[in-house]
Amino acid sequence: MASKFPKYGSFEWKIYQYEQAKIAKRGRNYKYATGNEFEELERKGYIEYADEKHHFPSTGMDVVKRLRSEGNYATMLLVSNNVRGCPDVHIYYKPKSKVK
Repeated sequence: MASKFPKYGSFEWKIYQYEQAKIAKRGRNYKYATGNEFEELERKGYIEYADEKHHFPSTGMDVVKRLRSEGNYATMLLVSNNVRGCPDVHIYYKPKSKVK
């Protein structure tokens, strides 16, 4: 019976470990707004996602992934606030264009 994991210590094992580390560290590289990013996104045709309010970046990222899986362009920007560890989450998406 073959194992679903690559042989320990091999090059494939290192690639597997790298991919698993990327999954485990999901959400540590969120983009914070520093200037006029909101105006730039709106100028490019992005719309703020306002169906529900998100208080944590991890739940906001789940929405971004769902929007992307539906074929939309989506991004999330965070704004620091008074509560440490809980920034304001802003999700912007650009609806997919309908091909005629």
